Amino acid sequence: MNDTITIDINYHGYDCNNTHNRTGDVVIKKRYLENWGQAGATVLVTLNNFTITKLSTNKSLTLNGTKYFENVSGHYLWQLGLDSTVTSVVHKVWGTITATFDDNTTRVWNITRQRTFTGSLINLVMTTDGFGIADGYTSLSAWESTVTENSFTPLFSSRWFTNRLRLESLLRNYQTRDSLCFKIGNRYFRLRQQ
Repeated sequence: MNDTITIDINYHGYDCNNTHNRTGDVVIKKRYLENWGQAGATVLVTLNNFTITKLSTNKSLTLNGTKYFENVSGHYLWQLGLDSTVTSVVHKVWGTITATFDDNTTRVWNITRQRTFTGSLINLVMTTDGFGIADGYTSLSAWESTVTENSFTPLFSSRWFTNRLRLESLLRNYQTRDSLCFKIGNRYFRLRQQ
């Protein structure tokens, strides 16, 4: 019996606002029968030539790489404030993404962050801590390097971001004839039926 569930998303179209074109694949893998609410549950996301082109400038960015998402503490965000035994939810994200720009400039982005959610759905607090180490720096959340120059640039270090989110205004969605579009913050996403 196969112990992994694989979801392969192939992009080949415009975003909800028709401002960007996306092509390439995103592959998502998780263990069979592993529930995201379990402590240690992990999801693997791989980007394969995922290219985003801004239509107004015809400039593009191609992403390749892998990110891991782990529910360290177990539980779901919706349980905060509703279940008295759940006072925080901790998620870890780590991986490496290679970005190639129009001029063939390449950057390697490293991500090593842990997010701790506290509060309730009405008043959610997210704290981000870095656990990466590179070139003598510690507690890094993200850093980049150029492939050709072998240089290092720390992007974010520990406790760089704490933000309160109001979930009632975070997620808005609407449906068109052949797709479901939704907005998180000021970003639009579309799921299209084929």
